[in-house]
This record gives sequence, C-alpha cells and structure tokens, in this order.
Amino acid sequence: MITAVFSPSRPLADRARDVAAVAAQFAAAVDAEGRFPHEMLAAAREARLLSALVPTEFGGDGASITEVAETCTIVAQACGSSGMVLAMHHIQIGCLVRHVRGYQVFEAYLAEIAERDRRDTTRAVAPLVAVPEAVVVDSTALTIEEVVGRVIELARERFPEAARGL
Repeated sequence: MITAVFSPSRPLADRARDVAAVAAQFAAAVDAEGRFPHEMLAAAREARLLSALVPTEFGGDGASITEVAETCTIVAQACGSSGMVLAMHHIQIGCLVRHVRGYQVFEAYLAEIAERDRRDTTRAVAPLVAVPEAVVVDSTALTIEEVVGRVIELARERFPEAARGL
C-alpha cells in the first residue's frame, strides 16, 4: 500500500500544509459544485488541526491565535472554501477558550474535542495512522506535483506490471 500520511507531532504550520495539499486536490470541485470540503475536514482531523487552539491542559496543542490564523491562511491559499470552514471552526473554539474557561461543561467539551482528535489516530478499528506496510511520503518540502510524482515513482518501483500506464 502506498499512502501519504499526517503526523500529529509535526509543527502546526507543516500539518496545515499537508491539509492544504488535500484541499487543493478538491478545490475546483468544492467551488464548482458549491459543496462542503469534506476531504479537507477529514485531513484536518487526521492532522489534529481541529484541536490546535484547545489549551494543552485539555489535550490540545495550546496554539495561539496567530498560529491558528497561519494555518487558516495556508489552507485558504489552496482552497478558499476550505480555509473559511477551518477559520469558522477555530473562531468557535476560540470563543469557548476565551469566554467560558471555568465552566465545567465547556471545559469538558474542549477536552472532548482534543480527545476525538487523539482517538482518531489511536483507535483499534480503522485508526488514522499508517499501516505497517505503508510507504510514507514526507511532503514537508515538496509541492503537490512533486508528491504526486514521488507516489507514481514508488508505484512503478513496487508494482511494475501494474504501473505500465503511469
């Protein structure tokens, strides 16, 4: 199996670039069809961007508004709709973090957001992690075109008979 994977331990901006690469693949369809960017949201969840603003004491990254704004900008450069959805999510979380600290029910909700992100990468059934036979393509310093090129190159190496048309 060949796959590109996200690593929640990487810096926030790098994870946002990974999400932006996914968003870019579907940007034209999202705009043309006027649809929700589900692919970006799944990638953001896998990259643990959704809990970035949640304080570390509740299991999030404890990112600053500036850091989260940077992630939204990175994603928006790939797909404006995706950037807006991510920004709207962070606005809501930011309001909770700023205005409801000390209210047990809301603090529990912040912890739940971070827990969902963590659980998505550690669950026993269908975890959002690379399988042992996965080939990891580190896209940190690559353009989308370079990532696709590397995946095609890997496919040709691993499955030469099936990759004749690539």
